[in-house]
Amino acid sequence: MKNKTRKPLKLGDSKPDSTILIEQFIREKQAENVAPSTIKNYLNSWRYFNDFKPVNIENLSALDVKRWLNYLSRQDITITTVNSYLRYLKGILNWLSENGYINKIRIRTLKEQTPPLKFYTEAELERLLEEPADFTDFPSYRNWVIVNTLLGTGIRRTTLINLQITDVDFENNLLLCYTTKNKKSLALPLSNTLAEILYTYTSKLIKTGTTWLFPDMYGEQLKADRLSHIISKYNKAHGVDKTSVHGFRHTYARMMVLAGVDIFRLQRLLGHSSIEMTKKYVELFATDLQKDYNDYNPLEKMRRRHKKIM
Repeated sequence: MKNKTRKPLKLGDSKPDSTILIEQFIREKQAENVAPSTIKNYLNSWRYFNDFKPVNIENLSALDVKRWLNYLSRQDITITTVNSYLRYLKGILNWLSENGYINKIRIRTLKEQTPPLKFYTEAELERLLEEPADFTDFPSYRNWVIVNTLLGTGIRRTTLINLQITDVDFENNLLLCYTTKNKKSLALPLSNTLAEILYTYTSKLIKTGTTWLFPDMYGEQLKADRLSHIISKYNKAHGVDKTSVHGFRHTYARMMVLAGVDIFRLQRLLGHSSIEMTKKYVELFATDLQKDYNDYNPLEKMRRRHKKIM
């Protein structure tokens, strides 16, 4: 009697629905320590896509994406916003494809003109860097230190609000940044002026018991939208119409380039993971090499100009 070939039992190959798959995708992104704001953008893009046409994973195709793109193009939203939706949807669809749930779907974003970079003029910086009349008034003192820090380091909004008091290394004149866009820690040099400002500021702040370098009125972490509101109010109070937090970063980069900082040093100072982004600044502004950090740091330049005026 011949032995029959045994076959293992096989249950029905049920495919999970889109809701379950998206939940799995989000859990993986959270495990990768993706920023909550990015998670929110993934969910919003998927919701907008699903609202346009309820997603059937088995039949999902490039045509569905194209129809959604045509629909978005007819709405009263900017090309930048449309491309933002597409980029986050692309991340989800790539994950579905890599895990074998759908065929590969290519997504191309729309062409858009690069908006001009916003930066502060030296006259505006003179007003913004004016010392507060009362250093015992915590909000005005803190806001002045924030402006000095933004201009003196060029860091992003999210990086600034996540700074702890202990992240200021006065022994080596460094600002240690652990929350960055590319998830890589960054040690930024402090100019002499900023080191002096932060030393005086932290000496007073540490007595309050907070651990945050720039806390809110209650010693808790400052929220990103609150920081934007603070800068807007601070700038207008100093007669400056521009209210962009990121504008300080553009200003920092511009003044560095014009002062002669080479592209590789600028890339490190700005924390760019790719030199391509740094090249955009260099292409906009002429550059000559110069080594001394205190000579080309924008905060140092403004302080020297202020002393001359005085």
